[in-house]
Amino acid sequence: MKMKRINKGMLIGLSLLLTSGCYDQMYLEDASITLMLGIDLDPDKHMVFYSQSPVFYKEAKKNTENSKVTASSLRESRIKFDAELTGLTIGSKVQTVLVSKRLLEQDAGWIKSLDLLYRDPKQQGTSRLVMVDGKMEDLFSMQPPDKPRLALHVRKLVDTVRERNHGVNTNVSEFRRQMADKGITPSIIELRKTDNRVKVTGTSLLSEKGKYVTSLSLRETALLLLLQDKFKGDMSLTVPVHRAEQESKPDHSAVNIALSAYKRKVKVGYAENKFQFQIHLRMKVNVVSVDFPFNSKSEAKWLQDELTKELQLSLAALIKNCQEHELDPFGYGLLARAYQYQAWKPVQDEWGKAFADAQVTVTPQITIQGLGGIE
Repeated sequence: MKMKRINKGMLIGLSLLLTSGCYDQMYLEDASITLMLGIDLDPDKHMVFYSQSPVFYKEAKKNTENSKVTASSLRESRIKFDAELTGLTIGSKVQTVLVSKRLLEQDAGWIKSLDLLYRDPKQQGTSRLVMVDGKMEDLFSMQPPDKPRLALHVRKLVDTVRERNHGVNTNVSEFRRQMADKGITPSIIELRKTDNRVKVTGTSLLSEKGKYVTSLSLRETALLLLLQDKFKGDMSLTVPVHRAEQESKPDHSAVNIALSAYKRKVKVGYAENKFQFQIHLRMKVNVVSVDFPFNSKSEAKWLQDELTKELQLSLAALIKNCQEHELDPFGYGLLARAYQYQAWKPVQDEWGKAFADAQVTVTPQITIQGLGGIE
C-alpha cells in the first residue's frame, strides 16, 4: 500500500514537471510582432530595413506600426527597431520578406542578411520571399482603404497567386536550397505597387549568385511551373490561335483552357559535349472559352492540334529565353546530375553556361476532354 502511494506521488511529480508553464509569457501590448519585413538600398548603397507590426492599443488611430532603420544586418536592425517601437521586437512571426529590385540588381551580398532567418530556431523558414519592383518605402507607407492590414493583404495576395499556379512557391528555406544547389537557379515572386494597390506581376529570375537577371510574366510563370512539374490543381491558360481566314489581318483569337491533369517525362542524354533534354508533356484540358466562331464537332481535332502547336512554341520560347540568360529555373541540372553525373561533374560550377549550350526539346501532347456547356 505504501509503495502504491509512493508510485502515485512520483507520477504526479513527473506530470507536474512535464506540464508546460507560462514563465516566459509576454502580453501583446508589450510586443511588436513583425509580420512583414522589407530590405532595400538607400542612394548611398546602405542597407535599409523596414518592418510592419499590428497595433493592439485601442487608443491608436492606426492598426499598424511601421519602422525604418539603416543597418548592416538583420540582427542589428532588430536592435534599432527595439529603440523606437512600442514593444519588444518579435521576428518569429514574419510572414513575408520583401527585397527590392534595386538591392537584387546591385548587391549580391544581400543574401547574408537572411542568415538570422536560417540560423535562429525561433524564426520561420516558411516566410514568403518576394521581390518588389519599386521603392520599398512607398509600399510600406500605403494603406489600401478596402483591404486588411497591408502585411496580411500581401501574404494573402501571394498565396492566392501561388494557388492559381501563376506564382512560384519560394519561401526563405526553399530559396536557401536553390542557392546552395548547383543544379538550379533561384526564382521568386515579383510584385509592384501601382497607385494605391499591390499587384503581382510575375516571377523574378536570379543568377546563381542571387542577382536579378530578368522577369517572367504571369503566363510565363504558369509555363515555368508546368516544366518544373510543380503545378497543383487546375491551371488556366490563354492560348492564342491562328485561323487561315484571319492571316491577312491582325489576329487576336484565343482559347482559354483549364489544365486538369498532366504527366511529365524527361529523358537526359549527353552527346557531342552537350546535354540533351527531351521533355514530353501529356496534358488533359477542358476548353473554358473560345472567342471566335467555332464548330465543336467539325473543328475539335483542329483546335486540339492548334493548341498543341501554340503551346509548344510558347514553351520553347521560354526555355530559349532562360538559356540566353544562362539560367536554369527549371532544375534540369538536378536531372543532369542524377542521370549523367560523369558529364555533369566537370561543369557543375558553371551549370548556367552548360545549360545555355544544351539541346532542349519539348513535346506537349494535348487531349481535349471537354468543350464546355454548348448548345
